[in-house]
Amino acid sequence: MSIQVENNLKNSEDKQLFEQKAHYIPCQIEEDGPANVKDYFEPYVVDKGNEGLSATFRGHSVDGVKMQLPEGYRAVIVTEGKRPLSEDAERKFQVIGGFKELTYWNWDKTPSSNDNLAKSMVWMDIAEAVRFEYQVKVEPLDVMGASGDFTTPPSGDIETPQTNGSLATPHSTSHPTGGPDTLNTANLKTCLHCGRSVRRRPFHPLNTDSERETRVYNVISQWLSPVKVELSTSCICHPCWKKADKASQEDLATSTSQPPTHNQTNHTNHSNSIALPNYCRAIATSSRCFVRGCQKTDRSRVTDSLRKKILDKYNYYIPQNNRLCKVHERDQSWVLRDKEDGNSLNVFTAVHVQDMFSLSSVRI
Repeated sequence: MSIQVENNLKNSEDKQLFEQKAHYIPCQIEEDGPANVKDYFEPYVVDKGNEGLSATFRGHSVDGVKMQLPEGYRAVIVTEGKRPLSEDAERKFQVIGGFKELTYWNWDKTPSSNDNLAKSMVWMDIAEAVRFEYQVKVEPLDVMGASGDFTTPPSGDIETPQTNGSLATPHSTSHPTGGPDTLNTANLKTCLHCGRSVRRRPFHPLNTDSERETRVYNVISQWLSPVKVELSTSCICHPCWKKADKASQEDLATSTSQPPTHNQTNHTNHSNSIALPNYCRAIATSSRCFVRGCQKTDRSRVTDSLRKKILDKYNYYIPQNNRLCKVHERDQSWVLRDKEDGNSLNVFTAVHVQDMFSLSSVRI
């Protein structure tokens, strides 16, 4: 038996089709059809904050949590028009939607990391790590240079002409000119700006081979200042590259239409940001745990009391709406590690400074 999946929604502009709500109920339901979950189930779900969710189903109490799909994965919903009578016949399915997170329910107990569904989410990342480790072990790769750094293939071997900028794919199998003894370090990298893994997503090696790439590099350098950006080993994911490219185009249009004087330029640079040598801050992001390299799916908004505590104790500022996983919320040793490794920033905007002053009135 073979299965064919058709996706007529790949060019659809309706993003809500792939952001539907999904519920995993621990019971077997014989009926296969539409259910009015929105009116008869979701209105009675109680959000208990860090303790999860609670509801009732057929008179029984259920406890649940929201689970994010692993990085780089998404679920699709398919339907079959008519199942063939023969088991050996080809079956055809049609994609009708998808989701990026689901609500996982258990009977009378809060779901934990020991449940099979939670383990299956972790298994995907483990399988990816094992697959990559196996590739490294079976091939005699010379991955260390004289200085102990990972060697990087020539940029021409990992670029593809899919965009005007250099776009590389995470699982490129092409080898540099020297042969298969050089490791493609894309599988080991994270985006320099957002910190997400680029193992399963398109990314751009930073370079200054063209005028456009030079402008993008300058924007990234400004974002991460005073952290030094290394051209030979740095890369950014495609969404961050697009943001930087758009910012560089806007800067170019502004400078072309109204060229500033030398004094005006200096005044603008100083008014937009300020460097505080005795303070550090985290990268502003609300899509994941902001600790560099963290891949955990659970994340909660950092409370003002915790932000004030870390600011007072470590001189480390966390922007508003940043997210933090439970592990790093309990263990704050990552603050010192970030400061020692140079992963934090010491350039602040006016919004950051005003927020830091407002935290002084927060009670712990």
